Amino acid sequence: MTDYTIIPEAYLDEQYEYYFSKQKLKDEYNGDVLKACEDDPALFAHYMLGFTLRDYQLYLMIKLVEDRYVFALMGRRMGKSTVFKIFNAWALWYNKYPQGRDNTTKVLVLAHTSDSAESYIEELRDIYEAGDRRVEQVFKGKLGKKYFTGHFPKKGKDNARINTTELAIFNGGWNKIMAFPPTPRARGRAASIVQLDELGFWSDYTPDEYKIYREVVRPIITDSPGTKIFAATTPNGPAGLAYDIFPIDNHKTVFTGMWFPFYYRKEKEYLDEIDIVREEYESTGDYDSFRQEFLAEWVSKGKSYFQKEKEIDKVFADESLGIMSSFSGPCHAAIDFGGSVKSRTVITVSRVDEKGHMYRIYHKRYPVGKDSTLKEDVMNIARKFSGIERWHIDSQGGGSAFYDWFRTTFGGYAVDEVTFRGRKADMYRLFKIACFKGRIKSYYDPELRDEFLGFTSDLKPSKHTTDDMLDSFVLSCIDWLEEKGKSSFRILRY
Repeated sequence: MTDYTIIPEAYLDEQYEYYFSKQKLKDEYNGDVLKACEDDPALFAHYMLGFTLRDYQLYLMIKLVEDRYVFALMGRRMGKSTVFKIFNAWALWYNKYPQGRDNTTKVLVLAHTSDSAESYIEELRDIYEAGDRRVEQVFKGKLGKKYFTGHFPKKGKDNARINTTELAIFNGGWNKIMAFPPTPRARGRAASIVQLDELGFWSDYTPDEYKIYREVVRPIITDSPGTKIFAATTPNGPAGLAYDIFPIDNHKTVFTGMWFPFYYRKEKEYLDEIDIVREEYESTGDYDSFRQEFLAEWVSKGKSYFQKEKEIDKVFADESLGIMSSFSGPCHAAIDFGGSVKSRTVITVSRVDEKGHMYRIYHKRYPVGKDSTLKEDVMNIARKFSGIERWHIDSQGGGSAFYDWFRTTFGGYAVDEVTFRGRKADMYRLFKIACFKGRIKSYYDPELRDEFLGFTSDLKPSKHTTDDMLDSFVLSCIDWLEEKGKSSFRILRY
């Protein structure tokens, strides 16, 4: 169920008008505009940059000040980027979040593409340049013609490097903003504020958005406990990192969610235009895309194969389960081979209990094209999971090349070469039934969950997901799906 953010009355109607009034300046700041702008980024935007935030933007801005973790989920053309850029411009100008030896504010933006990172910095420069003109107008030239941009670094001076992904501004110290695509390039950067821009579309750029979050963002949080972490995006399907950390569907997350559909923007001209856009989407039978892009709903554009409540949630229902480092009881292992472009090689080990419940107890997923240690890893897994009765090997991709090695190493009776694609429909049908009956169980794994959510009715992953771990999991359970009883294969010892 969609649960959009309710804007408090303090930011609506007459209270909203009062917020940007001269009376507020008089009541709360004794008419001191500069003090008001230093205290409040929304007033800074109004008086010094020439932006008057809409009511929902104002509320979002206040949450950015008040909360450490904020995730803004908004429809298109709602001005979400404007809010974050203004907040960052304010934080940098007044050195609001100083840290490190130089005691300065540092902003790190992770945009979803290289072009977006460059345009972010360019647009921030434009905001400061517009601020120059606004300040000259409001203060009648008393503060100078280049109030903001006069504090940019000069070529040939220290800290003077001006490029497309970085902007420094001197005001009591060199406060700096850097923007990068979601790559390891940003690893190790200190930051007072980290912004994850268009997070829902990171998967268009990086093959492993979770890895970037783990290796770039989380270390910053650990090393700098006061760092603010902001995320913003339009939805891009109910899967991926953005969906995982947004507070919905009982997700365990530290983020405060701010959720705004298009109609929170009340200008008649804009709403009339969106009505035309809606009609176009409906006429082409693509209303789900409208729901996603303008109503900001987590919509799966393709028809999902698995039902979330009836099947997927049951797989991860047991929170006591965890990945195992070893297991001596009877179990099966499977390998789904990846390629060199997108898909990845995955090893899965599963077991079955006396009731026919199948448990995923271990998995290993390789980066794309980097499974050169596979044979050594297989031997190591065989030692740690000494009860492996059978290896199910996908004969597609690299599977055929490994089959002889497996047969020689483990014995032909212990190796099952599966022509997975030819049997996929039947295998998944049985697996789906087992999920519905609550027979399939796994420790919580957001990447596997995303593959469940993104798996479509034509037995393919949706655009922004893969099915490597799902295929490997299914393969590991293949002998048990028809509920024919326990396996009779003998256990191999190593």
